[in-house]
Amino acid sequence: NLVALYSDAPIDLLAAVCFISVFAGATKTPVACTLMGMELFGTGNIIFFAVGCIIACLCSGPHSIYKSQRVEI
Repeated sequence: NLVALYSDAPIDLLAAVCFISVFAGATKTPVACTLMGMELFGTGNIIFFAVGCIIACLCSGPHSIYKSQRVEI
């Protein structure tokens, strides 16, 4: 809500980007989560989903929630 107040962005778009980005950061799968965002919320905001997923993956640390996944970023 705070970002929406200062940026005049729609709250539903920010909620969708945050939803997809959290999952992308936890699983270290930015491409799959960007595609999931397109499927769930439409293709009109793909750039926001992609940027959110990439930033989340870069900021979330070296480990994934999947123990057998090898992460190389």
